[in-house]
Amino acid sequence: MVHTFKASRKGGFTLLELLAAMGVLVLVVMMMSRVFTDTTRMWNLGTKRIVEAQEARAVMNFLVQEISTAMADSLISFRMHSEVNPALSMSVSAYGEDTDSLAFLAFTQTPPWGATGANHAGNDSWRRRATTQFIYFVDYMIDEFGDDMDDSHELGPRYRLVRARGTRSSHTVDDLPTRPPGLINSAYHRTDWWREEFNTDVLGNIETIAVNVVAFELWAYTEAGNYIFNFDSVTQGEPPLWIDLYLEMMGEAEIAQLAQMWKNNHPDRLDFRERNVRRYSARVYLRNREGYLL
Repeated sequence: MVHTFKASRKGGFTLLELLAAMGVLVLVVMMMSRVFTDTTRMWNLGTKRIVEAQEARAVMNFLVQEISTAMADSLISFRMHSEVNPALSMSVSAYGEDTDSLAFLAFTQTPPWGATGANHAGNDSWRRRATTQFIYFVDYMIDEFGDDMDDSHELGPRYRLVRARGTRSSHTVDDLPTRPPGLINSAYHRTDWWREEFNTDVLGNIETIAVNVVAFELWAYTEAGNYIFNFDSVTQGEPPLWIDLYLEMMGEAEIAQLAQMWKNNHPDRLDFRERNVRRYSARVYLRNREGYLL
């Protein structure tokens, strides 16, 4: 018997099929890479905004807590400046807009409890009369070399919210050689105590509260619900019933770009600011509005 064997042909890919498959694979990899890149970018952007919002809300909570402790009446001044006034040398304008400043007193109990010195050791009444003088205003940020980042800075103008403060008695006599004349510069004697304190830097070092600030605005309302421009409790005869806070901030990358655009007078700088700024607001009621006793 004669057996006949038929050669079998194994299946395979042609060169054209291989090229087509590789093209599809490259396309899928590129699409997946784009999706991964976009997802990572959105994740980083979302994380960045969450961190920025947390930092800004922490600043707002700090401001609310501190300002709510303010005391004021027709004698002790709660002073809000609603416009930049070069004669006062407090807040500076930020990106072409006025920023507000605020000066007030609040009770404090700075340890060790009771005063020191021969005239005041162990005197609790001295401690109870101690107050902290606060001045909030917008100033230029400081670069790594200690220079103001103003309009002439090579990186462009950048701003921060700062606080100056000092603890002392609100009405004292000049009984210590190292203390300025108490009654002359006290909040009881001078309704504009904040002017002397600010100009002479008696309050000590300036503390940075927030950086990359674009705007800082305050609105003070009376018990009748009226908004008062440049609020002064001495003129009004009462402290404000509440204060509305408004703060605009920007991320590091965005503010650096805005500063350069502002320095170069870029035509789109205002639009860029409006699109990238983060806005925060809060309402503050004075907790001890008329209940304090010196």
